[in-house]
Amino acid sequence: AYAKFGVEPTETQVGDKLDPVLHLKVEEREAPNDESPGTILEVVKQGCKCDAKILIPSEVAIVAFPEAAKGAQEETDDEDAGDDGEMAPDEAADTNPEESKEEEAKTDK
Repeated sequence: AYAKFGVEPTETQVGDKLDPVLHLKVEEREAPNDESPGTILEVVKQGCKCDAKILIPSEVAIVAFPEAAKGAQEETDDEDAGDDGEMAPDEAADTNPEESKEEEAKTDK
């Protein structure tokens, strides 16, 4: 339907490796055979691309990673999160430059 705009489905297949740019992990499962962790077991929803750029990543179910690797991945995610809603002091001062100019004018008088 969108082919006239250059939009086409991605080519995600069972057996491919998880690529965070192309795929969105929606489920992890135990390996039914001897597949390695990160192998795609099911394409839940096919993604779309346009001019070789991913518009919507494919939703996939993958072979679960071992618990030790999961713990390391969660620690990395926690470190990256770091946004607890608070601004650093230097960010808070720069939120509205007009207000700081008005405050400076008041203190100069």
